[in-house]
Amino acid sequence: MKHFISRMIRTVGKKPEKSQVANNADVSNPAIDKKALERSVIVKNFDANYYLSTNPDVAQIGHDPLEHFLQYGWREGRNPNSWFRIKYYLDKNKDFLENDINPFFDYLIKREHITEDDRDEVADTPGPDKDDAIRSVVASHFDAAYYLARNGDVAESGVDPLDHFLEYGWREMRNPTDWFDIDEFLKTRPDVAYAGVNPFYHYLLERQQYQANDATDARPTGAPASADAAALSFQRSKIEPYFDREYYLKTYADIASAGVDPLAHFVAQGWQEGRNPTAQFDVREYLRLNPDVKSAGVNPFYHYVVVGKSEGRQTKSEHFVESKIIASARSMGARAAQDLSGASHRVALKPGILDEYVRRLIPGSRTQVIISLSHDDYTGNYGGIQNCIGQEQRASNSMGVSYVHLSPSRPTLYFDPDHGRKEALVTIVIDGDRIGHAKESDLVACLSKRISGSSIDNRLIIHSFLGFSLDFITALHETIRPRNSSIWIHDCSTLCTNYALLRNDIEFCWAPKLESASCTVCVYGSERGEHLKAMRRLFEMLKPDVIFPSETMRDFWIKKSNFTVGSLSVSPHARPLFGDRFRSRDVGRPAKVAFVGMASAHKGWHVFQELAETCRRDPRYSFFHFATSPSEPTPAIHFVPTTVTSQNSLAMITALIEHDIDMVVQWSLCFETFSFSTLEAVLAGTYIIGRRDSGNAAKMVEDYQSGILLDSKKDLVKFFSSGSAYEKLRIYRSRSIPVGSIELTGPEFSSYIER
Repeated sequence: MKHFISRMIRTVGKKPEKSQVANNADVSNPAIDKKALERSVIVKNFDANYYLSTNPDVAQIGHDPLEHFLQYGWREGRNPNSWFRIKYYLDKNKDFLENDINPFFDYLIKREHITEDDRDEVADTPGPDKDDAIRSVVASHFDAAYYLARNGDVAESGVDPLDHFLEYGWREMRNPTDWFDIDEFLKTRPDVAYAGVNPFYHYLLERQQYQANDATDARPTGAPASADAAALSFQRSKIEPYFDREYYLKTYADIASAGVDPLAHFVAQGWQEGRNPTAQFDVREYLRLNPDVKSAGVNPFYHYVVVGKSEGRQTKSEHFVESKIIASARSMGARAAQDLSGASHRVALKPGILDEYVRRLIPGSRTQVIISLSHDDYTGNYGGIQNCIGQEQRASNSMGVSYVHLSPSRPTLYFDPDHGRKEALVTIVIDGDRIGHAKESDLVACLSKRISGSSIDNRLIIHSFLGFSLDFITALHETIRPRNSSIWIHDCSTLCTNYALLRNDIEFCWAPKLESASCTVCVYGSERGEHLKAMRRLFEMLKPDVIFPSETMRDFWIKKSNFTVGSLSVSPHARPLFGDRFRSRDVGRPAKVAFVGMASAHKGWHVFQELAETCRRDPRYSFFHFATSPSEPTPAIHFVPTTVTSQNSLAMITALIEHDIDMVVQWSLCFETFSFSTLEAVLAGTYIIGRRDSGNAAKMVEDYQSGILLDSKKDLVKFFSSGSAYEKLRIYRSRSIPVGSIELTGPEFSSYIER
């Protein structure tokens, strides 16, 4: 019970000497300034009556209680009020005495500057001493004669025995009666021990509830039969002001569908299942950081509310979310195996039916065919690559060229470099029409019949090889023998199995040398060597023209690759069209801040979530997410369903303008090859806060002078919490900010399609 053992009552007080410069202070003296500041901060929270009643030695000498506390009291472990425990704070900060740091001042300063979200999460919690109520309950059962007889030091001091028990006695394991043993009670009730509440008072409350429910008036000799229920009820009463019902129900759909009370569920079993009471408090992380709480088997949120916060306990490590991402990182091969194990079953077309489909959809009149590969079916999925393929298909068809698109029927993000793998199925789309799935061998045989030996001129375009194997692409190439081949560099999958080049899914690694320490510590390092060997074989076989969506990506890729290539070209996916419309110069309050696109870690979604939760109660900002699909629900972020397709390329720009979004956070952790979301944010006239090393995204922010680039998550949170974001927005909007539209662009076919 070391947390609750307090100092012995003092009988000798110290009277601080008056400063000789008190009436003529030298304001240039930093020591004097510091003391004056301490006094001005502490006086608002100092309880003089409490201090004198709990320190009779100070009262006897007639000295000003605040001055005594500032000069001596805190160093002696004397508490400034009923809810702050000096000793706890000093125990957590061993250097405070040595460095002359008043713990109460330090606590108040930190509390004053914490974010509104932290303040709301768990407000400064009063200690257990609700003086009048506690005194009234305890007094009716307290045995003063017994207490004085067993505690001679208290009798000699002349202090009221009940006052002594309420402030010191119970913490020192001094029993209030001959029938209640504090130590034995706390051994059976660790939740009460960690709560830091008077155990006798807590017991009496439980007894009252038990009697009210069961009309029992037996003399107590131990905890009542309903102690567990009463304990949960007590915990609930402490937790309830800080529990986020909306968050709990949105996060745990099974609880919402069951119709049970979320708080009751959390208190009874939710915390033991690792469910979190708020978006800011992580049960497992608190237990990891505080093993004593874990050992005691106490509800961690209850512990934090009643005592952990005042003790200065951490709820999360500084890089908690990043640590979770790193811990869950797995090699791409392992991820693919898991994806395939849970994928839906697909049925392959019979070879005869497949032949008939291909014959009808690629008629004899067609003399040119493009065969393209990507990681998924572009007709049923949405994104930048899918839009690019759609544009490519329509441009080809307009020139009389057939467009055959192939993708893995069970998509993964892994390129298999090995031979002898189990044959997979391929999804086939011809000129935008999805015809079904086929075995790889059946598809190769079908295309061989239709294309090989004919007058058809064909081209191979690879947008992504993820989900395919080197064996399949080799067999396909040998069968169709394309006039030329092209590879789009939409991501970094040519440089590593991790297409985003994120070391352990959290930090852009800049494609180091294979033997580097960076690869050694990364979960993708062990498979990168074989992957690069397969890439070299692929490029040597295809000798492809390489197409980049931006100059930024071209320059980076040239530095980091050494493959056999044909030509190099840049073909942006889209270009801006600015008109004569402008954003209003007025900035609302709160300013609306958005995340645009898929809620994934490599796009920085977790950073945006943390920012939104940190600033959740800041009246200057409100937060939004615009995407096709929402992430896990959070009250801090409002989701707006928005889907961009090649047929509706203005959907995102329109949505941002219609919802009057002021700022967009573009915090991609990877090196963006072409950032649609950044271009859309520019064209919607928003102020963009971007990450400096985000490739083409950062380049757009600079080129269009549409925002600011920051280096770290810490800088981002500070930028908002300090108010700089709001002020920069006001300055940005004080000038005329144009809005516009986006034009999707396709590759220039004239260089490799003969009309």
